[in-house]
Amino acid sequence: SRSGIVPLAELLHAYPAARVIVEVKDDSMDLARAVADVVLAASAVGRVCVGSFHRAVVRTVRTHAPEITTSAAEPE
Repeated sequence: SRSGIVPLAELLHAYPAARVIVEVKDDSMDLARAVADVVLAASAVGRVCVGSFHRAVVRTVRTHAPEITTSAAEPE
């Protein structure tokens, strides 16, 4: 049974025209890279913005996949 949380890849596939903001709550650089990889694999770069209060997460996404839009981190 699912808990009601849809994996990002499924969401991007199910709603191909939807614009999505992904807020990374954890300060994991591995998670930041994984989110970026899912966005790239889904060819969803033009409709996804990744944000986080953690500057290192935002910087990791910017370095790993500079074509993905990011929001400003809190210290910025």
